[in-house]
Amino acid sequence: MVDLSTNKIKELTDMPQPRLVKVNLSENEISTAANFSGHPNLNVLELKKNKLVNCAGIANMRKLQQLNLSENEITSVKDMKNLHCLTKLDLSNNKLESFDNMPDLPALEHLILAGNPIEKDGELVKLKGFSALKSLDMAGCAWADEKGDDFKKEVLIALEGLKIKTVNGEDLTEDDFADAKEEKANRIAAAKEAAEEAARLAAEKAENPDAEGEDE
Repeated sequence: MVDLSTNKIKELTDMPQPRLVKVNLSENEISTAANFSGHPNLNVLELKKNKLVNCAGIANMRKLQQLNLSENEITSVKDMKNLHCLTKLDLSNNKLESFDNMPDLPALEHLILAGNPIEKDGELVKLKGFSALKSLDMAGCAWADEKGDDFKKEVLIALEGLKIKTVNGEDLTEDDFADAKEEKANRIAAAKEAAEEAARLAAEKAENPDAEGEDE
């Protein structure tokens, strides 16, 4: 491994050494990788504790398997491209507020998103494109922490069809899968009942449009 950590490097630029396999650039002052055009043989790239705000230039590394971008200031990952062999991505302790514009990472198995300011429902389903995903860590995200033990259930419902085995560092059990299945069925039944009730009320109103005015 080439270790250039704990320096004052301010930019990630091209690496002319084609035989590099592992590079550690953690704890520098890197605020941009926009002028980095990729690398043919890197397997591991460490960029922990820098000053990146986006992923421009984090691309075109066809053999990269592990990428650590933790403890930066990243708000978007939309520019991450052509990392088709990436199996582990660490984006913990950044500033991601949503999972919009997630990159195409067909080999991704381990995704670490802990400590990001995710506060709203509806974000988990945006991770469903990671078809190889096996483990997800969102500990320290406000929404996940609010769910507590039910977070596992939310993951299994939102990412149904994926082969998730670990959530927030804990292995999933048969009971977890059974609870998620039951909860999903209950939600479907409740939604159906609500829709039927709304349809009934709409039909009644259509049949007697003056009833509401008469009640008043």
